Amino acid sequence: MRRFCMLAVLIVLTAICLACFIGCSPAAKVPSDGLEFEAVEGGYAVVGYSGSDLHVVIPDTHEGKPVVAIGEEAFRDHDTLTNVTLPDGVTTIDSFAFHGCTSLVSIELPDSLTTVGGFAFFDCTSLLSIRLGKGVTTIEGFAFADCVALKSIKIPKGVSKIEEGAFSGCAELMHISVAWGNEAYHVKGNCLIDTESKTLIKGCANSRIPKDGSVTRIGKDSFSGTKGLSDISFPDSITEIGFAAFNVCPDLRKVVIPNSVTDIEGAAFSGCASLTAVSVGRNVASIGSNAFGGCSALAEFTLAPENTFYHMAGNCLIETASKKLMLGYGNCVIPDDGSVTEIESYAFSGCKGITSLVIPDSVTEIGIYAFAWCDRLTSLTVGAGVVHMDICVAYECTALREVIFVQPEGWRITLWKDEEPLDVTDPARAAEYLRDMYHSRDWYRQ
Repeated sequence: MRRFCMLAVLIVLTAICLACFIGCSPAAKVPSDGLEFEAVEGGYAVVGYSGSDLHVVIPDTHEGKPVVAIGEEAFRDHDTLTNVTLPDGVTTIDSFAFHGCTSLVSIELPDSLTTVGGFAFFDCTSLLSIRLGKGVTTIEGFAFADCVALKSIKIPKGVSKIEEGAFSGCAELMHISVAWGNEAYHVKGNCLIDTESKTLIKGCANSRIPKDGSVTRIGKDSFSGTKGLSDISFPDSITEIGFAAFNVCPDLRKVVIPNSVTDIEGAAFSGCASLTAVSVGRNVASIGSNAFGGCSALAEFTLAPENTFYHMAGNCLIETASKKLMLGYGNCVIPDDGSVTEIESYAFSGCKGITSLVIPDSVTEIGIYAFAWCDRLTSLTVGAGVVHMDICVAYECTALREVIFVQPEGWRITLWKDEEPLDVTDPARAAEYLRDMYHSRDWYRQ
């Protein structure tokens, strides 16, 4: 009898302990407190969170109706959140939903999910991996941008639309795969490729651009921020390098652009601080603003002599027809032969080789951030022909001590004719105005 009683007690205690364990286990997925809901078509959306759980569990239903969406900015900047569990039934994660959740390590995405909105996981800097459910069809622009810890991506079979920039700035990304049977995208050479448009959507440090003709365009932000990429080999099939394609690749040292390329879009190689040598082929007809801005180590820029759209003079790259100076590097000198009438935005930005610079009288326009971050520039002479300087032309030029205006009369920081002109006759005062006091204003001479 005593043995039977002891056995009964043990069974009861075991049941109690098991119940407690199940109730406390994450597997129970008890919905989190502090969730805010809003009625939407088909059910409810989570639109905010005021709780403090590290692991947030979204319920299947709210007030008897299904939870179908995570609303715009619902969890934005909840920087202590580490895990999120979404129920089967959620179809949409809206824009900026988890933007800035810097402690988020993992998230379970259900197979019911069809759309990941723009910037949805932007700047989730601790996110190591992401499992996209089988139902996903659309990944909008910058959805996973700046997820710097993300190591791998697998694109499901049903994905038919990935907007450019979706994985921009994923600096540690090493492996990309696409589920067998996907008709819109494929992977070759560890590059994610839009099959129909032949656009390379995303690459990694160990990617090799295919030479079989399956890629003709390097897409926007496709290698942006990639660490460990020291050189890049472009096959002859490439005709276009997209906006910010290699922006801020810290280890990129050498770039050879083949004759097949005709367009290099803006910011394509901007901020590549280790880039020392660039070679541009004969058929490049368009180079966008800031394409090589901020490449502070640049020491050699070679242009094919057969190129009829651009020419080099005094370490300056000049668009021949428009007379626009696109880039200055090293110990550069702006030619005073009339071949330059405009200085493009970011043209000299970050240049470490110039300590003084003379803008010839032929120049009339100077673009935004034209000399920004030239921290060794001490003296700048502005020619008599200049009538407009855009904002921040001398931003962060911390060593700038004199700005000499060849034509000092009539300078204003607005177009209002009744405003008193600035007194820029004193070079030291003019430097203070351009560098600090009025650096964020447009300058006009009337």
